[in-house]
Amino acid sequence: HKLHSEGKFALFHYNPADKRTNDKAPVLIIYAFINRHYILDLLPEVSIIRNLLAKGLDIFATDWGTPSSYDQDLTLHHYINNYLDKSVDKIMEHTNSDKVSILGYCWGGDLALIYATLYPEKVKNLITLATPGDFSLDDGLLSLWTKRMNVDSLIDTFGNAPSMMLNGAFALRSPIDYIHKIPHFFEKPRDIDSVAEFFATEMWLYDSPPVAGEIYRQFVKDCYQDNLLVKNQMKIGKGQEVNLKRIKVPFLNILAKKDDLVAPNSTRVLNDAVASTDKSLIEFDSGHVGACISPKAHKELWPKVGEWIASHS
Repeated sequence: HKLHSEGKFALFHYNPADKRTNDKAPVLIIYAFINRHYILDLLPEVSIIRNLLAKGLDIFATDWGTPSSYDQDLTLHHYINNYLDKSVDKIMEHTNSDKVSILGYCWGGDLALIYATLYPEKVKNLITLATPGDFSLDDGLLSLWTKRMNVDSLIDTFGNAPSMMLNGAFALRSPIDYIHKIPHFFEKPRDIDSVAEFFATEMWLYDSPPVAGEIYRQFVKDCYQDNLLVKNQMKIGKGQEVNLKRIKVPFLNILAKKDDLVAPNSTRVLNDAVASTDKSLIEFDSGHVGACISPKAHKELWPKVGEWIASHS
Protein backbone atom coordinates (compact mmCIF):
# COMPACT_ATOMS: atom_id res chain seq x y z
CA HIS A 1 0.00 0.00 0.00
CA LYS A 2 1.06 3.60 -0.54
CA LEU A 3 2.49 5.10 2.63
CA HIS A 4 3.55 8.48 1.29
CA SER A 5 3.49 10.39 -2.00
CA GLU A 6 4.63 13.72 -3.36
CA GLY A 7 4.45 14.84 -6.97
CA LYS A 8 5.09 11.75 -9.12
CA PHE A 9 6.97 9.99 -6.30
CA ALA A 10 5.42 7.36 -4.03
CA LEU A 11 6.65 5.24 -1.13
CA PHE A 12 5.16 1.76 -0.91
CA HIS A 13 4.95 -0.53 2.12
CA TYR A 14 4.51 -4.29 1.72
CA ASN A 15 2.36 -6.12 4.23
CA PRO A 16 4.78 -8.07 6.45
CA ALA A 17 4.62 -11.85 6.45
CA ASP A 18 4.69 -11.82 10.24
CA LYS A 19 2.18 -9.41 11.77
CA ARG A 20 3.81 -9.57 15.22
CA THR A 21 6.08 -6.82 16.50
CA ASN A 22 9.32 -6.79 14.50
CA ASP A 23 12.52 -5.68 16.19
CA LYS A 24 14.53 -5.69 12.94
CA ALA A 25 15.31 -2.44 11.17
CA PRO A 26 12.93 -1.74 8.27
CA VAL A 27 14.35 -2.07 4.74
CA LEU A 28 13.97 0.60 2.05
CA ILE A 29 14.50 -0.59 -1.54
CA ILE A 30 15.68 2.15 -3.89
CA TYR A 31 15.22 1.63 -7.61
CA ALA A 32 16.98 3.26 -10.55
CA PHE A 33 15.23 6.16 -12.30
CA ILE A 34 14.66 3.88 -15.31
CA ASN A 35 12.89 1.10 -13.39
CA ARG A 36 9.32 0.61 -12.28
CA HIS A 37 8.71 -0.32 -8.66
CA TYR A 38 7.42 -3.81 -9.47
CA ILE A 39 10.63 -5.25 -10.90
CA LEU A 40 11.77 -6.95 -7.69
CA ASP A 41 8.24 -8.28 -7.15
CA LEU A 42 7.68 -9.54 -10.68
CA LEU A 43 5.94 -12.87 -10.04
CA PRO A 44 5.31 -14.83 -6.83
CA GLU A 45 7.93 -17.50 -7.60
CA VAL A 46 10.66 -14.98 -8.45
CA SER A 47 9.86 -12.12 -6.09
CA ILE A 48 12.77 -10.69 -4.13
CA ILE A 49 10.25 -8.80 -2.02
CA ARG A 50 8.52 -12.04 -1.10
CA ASN A 51 11.85 -13.72 -0.34
CA LEU A 52 12.86 -10.92 2.05
CA LEU A 53 9.44 -10.81 3.70
CA ALA A 54 9.83 -14.52 4.45
CA LYS A 55 12.90 -13.63 6.53
CA GLY A 56 10.72 -11.47 8.75
CA LEU A 57 11.87 -8.17 7.24
CA ASP A 58 9.65 -5.10 6.93
CA ILE A 59 9.94 -3.91 3.32
CA PHE A 60 9.38 -0.47 1.79
CA ALA A 61 10.13 0.63 -1.78
CA THR A 62 10.44 3.76 -3.89
CA ASP A 63 8.37 4.46 -6.99
CA TRP A 64 9.68 7.39 -9.04
CA GLY A 65 6.59 7.49 -11.22
CA THR A 66 6.60 8.86 -14.78
CA PRO A 67 8.18 12.33 -15.06
CA SER A 68 6.48 14.81 -17.37
CA SER A 69 7.72 18.06 -18.87
CA TYR A 70 6.78 19.72 -15.58
CA ASP A 71 9.42 17.61 -13.79
CA GLN A 72 12.37 18.17 -16.12
CA ASP A 73 14.05 20.65 -13.76
CA LEU A 74 14.01 18.34 -10.73
CA THR A 75 17.52 17.56 -9.53
CA LEU A 76 19.37 14.85 -7.64
CA HIS A 77 19.25 17.22 -4.69
CA HIS A 78 15.43 17.14 -4.83
CA TYR A 79 15.27 13.35 -5.18
CA ILE A 80 17.72 12.64 -2.35
CA ASN A 81 17.12 15.45 0.16
CA ASN A 82 13.39 15.57 -0.40
CA TYR A 83 11.92 12.30 -1.69
CA LEU A 84 14.39 9.86 -0.12
CA ASP A 85 14.98 11.65 3.16
CA LYS A 86 11.27 12.25 3.73
CA SER A 87 10.67 8.57 2.96
CA VAL A 88 13.23 7.47 5.53
CA ASP A 89 11.63 9.77 8.12
CA LYS A 90 8.17 8.37 7.29
CA ILE A 91 9.47 4.81 7.63
CA MET A 92 11.11 5.52 10.99
CA GLU A 93 7.91 7.15 12.22
CA HIS A 94 5.72 4.32 10.90
CA THR A 95 7.88 1.56 12.42
CA ASN A 96 9.08 3.40 15.52
CA SER A 97 12.68 2.76 14.39
CA ASP A 98 15.69 5.03 14.68
CA LYS A 99 17.43 3.74 11.54
CA VAL A 100 16.61 2.13 8.20
CA SER A 101 18.43 -0.52 6.17
CA ILE A 102 18.80 0.48 2.53
CA LEU A 103 19.00 -1.79 -0.52
CA GLY A 104 19.73 -0.18 -3.89
CA TYR A 105 19.50 -1.88 -7.29
CA CYS A 106 21.64 -0.74 -10.24
CA TRP A 107 21.56 3.09 -10.37
CA GLY A 108 19.37 2.86 -7.28
CA GLY A 109 22.47 1.54 -5.53
CA ASP A 110 24.27 4.75 -6.45
CA LEU A 111 21.38 6.75 -4.97
CA ALA A 112 21.61 4.60 -1.84
CA LEU A 113 25.36 5.27 -1.59
CA ILE A 114 24.83 9.02 -2.01
CA TYR A 115 22.07 9.05 0.61
CA ALA A 116 24.21 7.07 3.07
CA THR A 117 27.04 9.61 2.77
CA LEU A 118 24.71 12.55 3.47
CA TYR A 119 22.60 10.95 6.22
CA PRO A 120 24.80 8.26 7.84
CA GLU A 121 23.01 8.66 11.18
CA LYS A 122 19.77 7.32 9.66
CA VAL A 123 21.23 4.24 7.93
CA LYS A 124 21.42 0.89 9.73
CA ASN A 125 23.21 -0.98 6.96
CA LEU A 126 23.65 -0.73 3.22
CA ILE A 127 23.17 -3.31 0.45
CA THR A 128 23.96 -2.65 -3.21
CA LEU A 129 22.96 -4.95 -6.08
CA ALA A 130 24.57 -4.75 -9.53
CA THR A 131 25.60 -1.16 -8.83
CA PRO A 132 28.25 0.68 -10.89
CA GLY A 133 31.00 2.14 -8.71
CA ASP A 134 34.07 3.00 -10.74
CA PHE A 135 32.52 4.09 -14.03
CA SER A 136 35.93 4.17 -15.73
CA LEU A 137 35.95 0.36 -15.44
CA ASP A 138 32.44 -0.03 -16.84
CA ASP A 139 33.17 -1.09 -20.41
CA GLY A 140 29.75 -2.41 -21.44
CA LEU A 141 28.18 -1.12 -24.64
CA LEU A 142 25.57 1.04 -22.88
CA SER A 143 28.25 2.58 -20.70
CA LEU A 144 30.50 3.34 -23.67
CA TRP A 145 27.61 5.02 -25.49
CA THR A 146 26.71 7.06 -22.42
CA LYS A 147 30.28 8.23 -21.87
CA ARG A 148 30.37 9.65 -25.40
CA MET A 149 26.90 11.17 -25.32
CA ASN A 150 26.34 14.90 -25.76
CA VAL A 151 23.95 14.96 -22.83
CA ASP A 152 23.49 18.74 -22.93
CA SER A 153 22.14 18.61 -26.49
CA LEU A 154 19.87 15.71 -25.60
CA ILE A 155 18.30 17.32 -22.53
CA ASP A 156 18.18 20.83 -24.00
CA THR A 157 16.22 19.35 -26.93
CA PHE A 158 13.87 16.90 -25.21
CA GLY A 159 13.63 18.24 -21.65
CA ASN A 160 13.66 14.71 -20.19
CA ALA A 161 15.65 11.66 -21.30
CA PRO A 162 13.02 9.95 -23.53
CA SER A 163 11.86 6.48 -22.59
CA MET A 164 11.95 5.51 -26.28
CA MET A 165 15.67 6.29 -26.37
CA LEU A 166 16.35 4.31 -23.19
CA ASN A 167 14.36 1.28 -24.35
CA GLY A 168 15.93 1.49 -27.81
CA ALA A 169 19.41 1.49 -26.30
CA PHE A 170 18.64 -1.72 -24.42
CA ALA A 171 17.41 -3.38 -27.62
CA LEU A 172 20.36 -2.15 -29.72
CA ARG A 173 22.93 -3.77 -27.42
CA SER A 174 22.22 -6.94 -29.38
CA PRO A 175 19.68 -6.31 -32.16
CA ILE A 176 19.87 -9.82 -33.63
CA ASP A 177 19.08 -11.40 -30.27
CA TYR A 178 16.26 -8.87 -29.80
CA ILE A 179 14.67 -9.78 -33.15
CA HIS A 180 14.95 -13.53 -32.64
CA LYS A 181 14.10 -13.63 -28.93
CA ILE A 182 10.38 -14.40 -29.19
CA PRO A 183 10.59 -16.86 -32.13
CA HIS A 184 13.45 -18.66 -30.38
CA PHE A 185 11.50 -18.87 -27.11
CA PHE A 186 8.52 -20.52 -28.81
CA GLU A 187 10.58 -23.04 -30.81
CA LYS A 188 9.52 -25.65 -28.26
CA PRO A 189 6.37 -26.08 -26.15
CA ARG A 190 6.23 -23.97 -22.98
CA ASP A 191 4.06 -24.26 -19.90
CA ILE A 192 1.94 -21.31 -18.82
CA ASP A 193 4.28 -20.37 -15.95
CA SER A 194 7.34 -20.05 -18.19
CA VAL A 195 5.33 -18.01 -20.74
CA ALA A 196 4.11 -15.69 -17.97
CA GLU A 197 7.65 -15.24 -16.67
CA PHE A 198 9.01 -14.56 -20.17
CA PHE A 199 6.52 -11.80 -20.94
CA ALA A 200 6.74 -10.33 -17.45
CA THR A 201 10.50 -10.05 -17.90
CA GLU A 202 10.08 -8.45 -21.31
CA MET A 203 7.66 -5.94 -19.82
CA TRP A 204 10.21 -5.14 -17.11
CA LEU A 205 13.04 -4.65 -19.63
CA TYR A 206 11.12 -2.33 -21.97
CA ASP A 207 8.89 -0.45 -19.57
CA SER A 208 11.39 2.27 -18.69
CA PRO A 209 9.88 5.66 -17.88
CA PRO A 210 11.60 8.85 -19.03
CA VAL A 211 14.22 10.24 -16.66
CA ALA A 212 13.90 13.82 -15.37
CA GLY A 213 16.22 15.91 -17.54
CA GLU A 214 18.42 17.61 -14.96
CA ILE A 215 18.86 14.37 -13.02
CA TYR A 216 19.93 12.53 -16.15
CA ARG A 217 22.27 15.38 -17.11
CA GLN A 218 24.08 15.37 -13.76
CA PHE A 219 24.19 11.60 -13.42
CA VAL A 220 25.68 11.14 -16.89
CA LYS A 221 28.22 13.94 -16.49
CA ASP A 222 29.26 13.30 -12.88
CA CYS A 223 29.27 9.52 -12.92
CA TYR A 224 29.76 8.19 -16.45
CA GLN A 225 31.84 10.98 -17.96
CA ASP A 226 33.80 12.41 -15.02
CA ASN A 227 33.68 9.44 -12.61
CA LEU A 228 33.23 11.80 -9.65
CA LEU A 229 31.34 9.37 -7.39
CA VAL A 230 34.23 7.01 -6.69
CA LYS A 231 36.67 9.95 -6.62
CA ASN A 232 34.63 11.46 -3.76
CA GLN A 233 34.27 14.68 -5.76
CA MET A 234 30.57 14.56 -6.57
CA LYS A 235 28.36 17.30 -5.13
CA ILE A 236 24.61 17.47 -4.58
CA GLY A 237 22.65 20.70 -4.51
CA LYS A 238 24.56 23.66 -3.14
CA GLY A 239 27.82 22.01 -2.22
CA GLN A 240 26.82 18.84 -0.35
CA GLU A 241 29.89 16.65 -0.84
CA VAL A 242 29.42 12.95 -1.56
CA ASN A 243 32.31 11.19 0.18
CA LEU A 244 31.99 7.40 0.21
CA LYS A 245 34.45 7.24 3.11
CA ARG A 246 31.63 8.56 5.31
CA ILE A 247 29.92 5.18 4.92
CA LYS A 248 30.90 3.12 7.96
CA VAL A 249 27.79 0.98 8.43
CA PRO A 250 27.77 -2.76 7.60
CA PHE A 251 27.95 -3.07 3.81
CA LEU A 252 26.92 -5.93 1.50
CA ASN A 253 27.84 -5.61 -2.17
CA ILE A 254 26.26 -8.04 -4.66
CA LEU A 255 27.43 -8.38 -8.26
CA ALA A 256 26.46 -10.58 -11.18
CA LYS A 257 29.51 -12.20 -12.78
CA LYS A 258 27.93 -12.20 -16.26
CA ASP A 259 26.42 -8.72 -16.03
CA ASP A 260 26.47 -6.98 -19.44
CA LEU A 261 24.79 -3.81 -18.16
CA VAL A 262 27.09 -3.05 -15.21
CA ALA A 263 30.67 -4.34 -15.41
CA PRO A 264 31.51 -6.55 -12.38
CA ASN A 265 34.89 -4.81 -12.03
CA SER A 266 33.08 -1.50 -11.62
CA THR A 267 30.97 -2.97 -8.80
CA ARG A 268 33.85 -4.68 -6.94
CA VAL A 269 35.54 -1.33 -6.35
CA LEU A 270 32.78 -0.27 -3.96
CA ASN A 271 34.11 -2.54 -1.21
CA ASP A 272 37.34 -0.55 -1.18
CA ALA A 273 35.58 2.79 -1.66
CA VAL A 274 33.53 2.70 1.57
CA ALA A 275 35.06 2.92 5.05
CA SER A 276 32.97 0.15 6.60
CA THR A 277 34.88 -2.44 8.61
CA ASP A 278 32.03 -4.94 8.31
CA LYS A 279 31.71 -5.43 4.55
CA SER A 280 31.00 -8.40 2.34
CA LEU A 281 31.00 -9.18 -1.37
CA ILE A 282 28.77 -11.78 -3.02
CA GLU A 283 29.63 -12.69 -6.62
CA PHE A 284 26.68 -14.53 -8.12
CA ASP A 285 26.99 -16.47 -11.36
CA SER A 286 24.30 -14.78 -13.46
CA GLY A 287 23.52 -11.77 -15.58
CA HIS A 288 22.01 -8.45 -14.51
CA VAL A 289 18.41 -9.69 -14.70
CA GLY A 290 19.14 -13.28 -13.72
CA ALA A 291 20.31 -12.14 -10.29
CA CYS A 292 16.74 -10.97 -9.71
CA ILE A 293 14.48 -13.53 -11.37
CA SER A 294 16.32 -16.81 -11.96
CA PRO A 295 15.17 -19.81 -9.87
CA LYS A 296 18.82 -20.33 -8.88
CA ALA A 297 19.02 -16.80 -7.48
CA HIS A 298 15.91 -17.36 -5.37
CA LYS A 299 17.24 -20.65 -4.11
CA GLU A 300 20.84 -19.63 -3.41
CA LEU A 301 21.30 -15.85 -3.43
CA TRP A 302 18.27 -14.17 -1.87
CA PRO A 303 17.89 -16.39 1.20
CA LYS A 304 21.53 -15.59 1.93
CA VAL A 305 20.95 -11.86 1.44
CA GLY A 306 17.86 -11.96 3.66
CA GLU A 307 19.81 -13.71 6.39
CA TRP A 308 22.59 -11.10 6.16
CA ILE A 309 20.12 -8.23 6.51
CA ALA A 310 18.28 -9.91 9.38
CA SER A 311 21.54 -10.67 11.24
CA HIS A 312 22.68 -7.04 10.87
CA SER A 313 19.38 -5.56 12.03
